[in-house]
Amino acid sequence: MNWEAIGAVGETLGALGVIVTLVYLAGQLRQNTRALRSASYEHWNDVSTSYTDFLSNHAEALSEIESHNNLHELTSAQNKLVWAMAILGVNQAQTAFLQHRAGALDEDVFDSRIRQFEAWIQDSPLLKETWISGLSAAQTPAFVEFVEARVSGLRAEGSS
Repeated sequence: MNWEAIGAVGETLGALGVIVTLVYLAGQLRQNTRALRSASYEHWNDVSTSYTDFLSNHAEALSEIESHNNLHELTSAQNKLVWAMAILGVNQAQTAFLQHRAGALDEDVFDSRIRQFEAWIQDSPLLKETWISGLSAAQTPAFVEFVEARVSGLRAEGSS
């Protein structure tokens, strides 16, 4: 065997090594994607449970607030409760938005969660008011644009 033949065998083995490495890395990437999605769903369930706990712990106070259409009609304690509920709900929706944008939430899961959020904020004058009076300023610009494009009545007068 001459040096040219040995070189050809070496190149073939090197190319085979590259192919094996690429196959291995592709498998690792798929496994990592599944783990990321699983962690994302687990996080979402934790956030949802936390929000549900909040609602059940304040059910009586929240039912008294439901009939009001303006934050100025509420007591200081009720106002704080509405803001806390709004912050939790909006942060939950923004988390889903950011996870979806990063590829960690499937389109159908994201759509179902965002539709729920849209209905929630659309049906509540108090939640709309919290958004307009400052809650939106604490969110990412991309999320604010996304929400305001999908839910009517969320832009403050004079804003674009």
